[in-house]
Amino acid sequence: MRFITGESRAVLVLPTAGIVVKFPIIHFVEALKALTSDVWKYGWELGYRGFRNSLINGLASNWIEFLLYVKTGSPFLQPTYFSLFGLLNIQRYGNPCSLRAVDLWCQLCALTENKVWDDGHHFSNPKNFTLDGGSLRMLDYGSSRTFRVVNDYGRKIAKTFDPSYNWDEVQNKFKD
Repeated sequence: MRFITGESRAVLVLPTAGIVVKFPIIHFVEALKALTSDVWKYGWELGYRGFRNSLINGLASNWIEFLLYVKTGSPFLQPTYFSLFGLLNIQRYGNPCSLRAVDLWCQLCALTENKVWDDGHHFSNPKNFTLDGGSLRMLDYGSSRTFRVVNDYGRKIAKTFDPSYNWDEVQNKFKD
């Protein structure tokens, strides 16, 4: 068992139970700062955006993740079993994969006609993925930009992703 914290969510990893539990991180101090000094400095729109992001980013990410899995049923996504309106998500555990970032990124660019550029944060990090029986699955997909890519290309990625893909070998073929 271990606890991992990110920018907007904290994850309780329970490999022996086969699950992870994701909780939103709510930044009360940053939210208060955004409503006070940031509104004064930058105006209502930017101050309010900072306030909203500090309070609900983690909740929204959890809820989007759950809805994306339920709506698409994509085999490219690690199953999210349950969400309590974004307050907590229960997802199947998966070991983060050890692919090289360049191999993952270049293959995903090719498979999605470069649409992964719409959400480079989620698609470029191998730790956001697991290999399940040789099939690539996404672990962290709580973004509306991720939603579009998964909806359009998720099944294709699940079906055709090659874990042995090597960008260096692809480049060498073109040099010869």
